[in-house]
Amino acid sequence: MKIKDVICDVYTWERPTPKVVSPEYPYPIGKAPLDILRIIADDGTEGLFFRTDVNLSESNVADIKRLLIGRDPLDREWSWQRLWGPQCAELHMRTLERVRKV
Repeated sequence: MKIKDVICDVYTWERPTPKVVSPEYPYPIGKAPLDILRIIADDGTEGLFFRTDVNLSESNVADIKRLLIGRDPLDREWSWQRLWGPQCAELHMRTLERVRKV
């Protein structure tokens, strides 16, 4: 089984207004992005990835396609290390830099 396609469906949804708003936990009000990344295998199996903070750009989707097409969809660790691992590492480094400045 191999990945044959990656498709990104982009939606916008209206967030419901919360009944209680706390200054400690701000809740964004208004429209919110929703990306659904569909990873399709050659046997018709589909995997889904949801992203709600910001929309994936076309170049992001093109990069993801380039990395995933032809790969084994069950090799999740390889995908994680190539796609999401660097983002997590960058986030941790930025957090550490902020802590050092305090």
